[in-house]
Amino acid sequence: DGDLDAASGSLELGPNARIGGQLRYRGGAALVQHPQAQVRGGIERLEMPVRRVAERVPAPAVFGVWTLGLMLMAAVLVASLPGFFGRVAAAARARFGWSLLAGFLALAAVPLAVVILLVTVIGIPLALFGMTAYLALLLVGYVAAGIALGDAALGRWWAARAAQRGWRALFAALGVLVIGIVALIPWLGALVAFVALIAGMGALVLTVSGRAS
Repeated sequence: DGDLDAASGSLELGPNARIGGQLRYRGGAALVQHPQAQVRGGIERLEMPVRRVAERVPAPAVFGVWTLGLMLMAAVLVASLPGFFGRVAAAARARFGWSLLAGFLALAAVPLAVVILLVTVIGIPLALFGMTAYLALLLVGYVAAGIALGDAALGRWWAARAAQRGWRALFAALGVLVIGIVALIPWLGALVAFVALIAGMGALVLTVSGRAS
């Protein structure tokens, strides 16, 4: 007797359909109407609402921005603290096995210590600080591996420029880029990135603790 609003994938009016008012419908398919069907108020087809799917950022773009940021970080760290990161790079090369061990212990022990502090409640502020420091250690440790690779390459191919801060910064950035590219290789890349991470972390730990020599 009145108006009818309908929304469906398809809509069909059979021979006995009687609509006293207006038919307004939304549908993916065109309306199918039998010749004997009656719609007194007329038919209006409404637009289907369109869901806008958020555009995903392409993976190469994410890799490029992330790697570029790490390359810049490596260059800045070497330019700002050439002596310290020179010792870190030397520790990663000369004591690679110990760097791996120290990095693996730090990777596993720090989260455990944070959890214990959180359980005590009173240690929550310290736990939050420890988690922040841990995340920074992960990031700088990965970059330190690139710095070590860059220093090694520079010392091998251009030994005369190995002490120049600008060249070291450039090769540190290139070292991070090489690790990032290798990390894209299926299976092997993930292993290489993990080894680089814990070796860089371990070299940092050994250097800060005075056990790098």
